[in-house]
Parts: sequence; structure tokens; C-alpha cells
Amino acid sequence: MLQGLEGVRLRVYESVDDADAVNAFVDDAAGRLEREGWQRVVYVQEGGEKVRVYARTEGQQVNGLTLMVFDGMEAVFMNVAGRLDPEQLGRIAGAMGVGDVIGSLAGAERDQ
Repeated sequence: MLQGLEGVRLRVYESVDDADAVNAFVDDAAGRLEREGWQRVVYVQEGGEKVRVYARTEGQQVNGLTLMVFDGMEAVFMNVAGRLDPEQLGRIAGAMGVGDVIGSLAGAERDQ
């Protein structure tokens, strides 16, 4: 299941001191990813909550994934490098507790 995976980085911040700085970081990072050709997969902005998921693709192959979640107090950032199968990623994300966000990728990839 992990064949082709180069690395996973996960950062969880349970208490954020400067919400404005984190909001700005998420917006700046999202803009940078889009300028570099990453595809926006999930974009949610509801109240003070933000969810951003971006995928780097080559043809039908997903070669990287970035997840940013911020609710005004807590933040989660995840980067997956390497070739991955969206269905397998959904199962891994479920085990990590972020499956509701990433698990939808498997269905989105099939629908395209």
C-alpha cells in the first residue's frame, strides 16, 4: 500500500497563539500551490474554519497531496510526497482521524 510513497509530514497544533498569522499562512500557501500547478481538490470556508486540499498530478497519477485545516484555534497541516492511490490514502487518513476530509478524494477521482 505504501509503494511509491516518499514521505508523509503531519503537523498538529492544538492551540494557536496568532490566528491571523495562521490564516495568512494558509492563504499564502494555497496561492503558492496553485501558482505551482497543484490542483485544488477541496476548498471549504465556513465561518472561521478553512479546509484546503491540493493534489499534484501527472495525467491520472497523484504524485503529492497537501492538506491544511484551521478552525481558528487548532491547525492541521499534512503533506504526502510520492505516488499514491486516492483510495488507499482515504484509508490511511481515516486511521489518522482526518478521513472525512481526505476520504472524499477517492470518490472525486473516480468521478473525473
